[in-house]
Amino acid sequence: MTNELEQELFKSIYEKTPDYVKELDLMDFSNKGEFTFILKKEHLAPYDKDTNPLGLNLEEWFENYAKEAQVSTAGIRGPQNIIYPQDTRFPINLVGIVLATLAKALVAKDKYPDKKILKVAGREVRYNSKLFLDAITRIQAAQGIKTIVSQNKETIPIWLASFLAFKLDLLGGEYITSSHGISVKNATKDLNSQGSQYLPEESMEFVNKIKEIFELTRKTGA
Repeated sequence: MTNELEQELFKSIYEKTPDYVKELDLMDFSNKGEFTFILKKEHLAPYDKDTNPLGLNLEEWFENYAKEAQVSTAGIRGPQNIIYPQDTRFPINLVGIVLATLAKALVAKDKYPDKKILKVAGREVRYNSKLFLDAITRIQAAQGIKTIVSQNKETIPIWLASFLAFKLDLLGGEYITSSHGISVKNATKDLNSQGSQYLPEESMEFVNKIKEIFELTRKTGA
């Protein structure tokens, strides 16, 4: 059954999204084996049709993301483009999810170099939640981190993800939900080994790792 109100929402977002965002093709998730994303220094600067057509303005995105991480105890949340999840003009976007997940994986490997890392990941029903969960689990797998998920990566409640992280003595987990936020918002809630959501100081560990990734990208170009 068609939801007319939802269709109006989609129409409004489509009309307000610039063409360069609609044409973004940064990652191909149709390939169930591997997907690639090459971060380039051009991605860090703002988009300009003539001088920087690859611009994603990731430096500004990161500045706002880091500010949120410094004060957030209930996940890093915000609006997203529900039709074009690669839209980095929004606080929550696929590129940001990929960068944050990679950073968290690198931090975990640095802290526990000789430990077999096992995490849990779950989601609820927000727009793009299943896509974000797929990205998180595949990136962690590429880094040698095994992830417990529900069958077919269907929804599970946040309390169950927290319980599993604690009961199974996991390194922690990821949960995708914006709780009571409006429908176009989403968030990643990071769980530690106790099943509790990250404190700001825990979030800042992977935020600083993203900063290192950006600094390396500026030096090498990609």
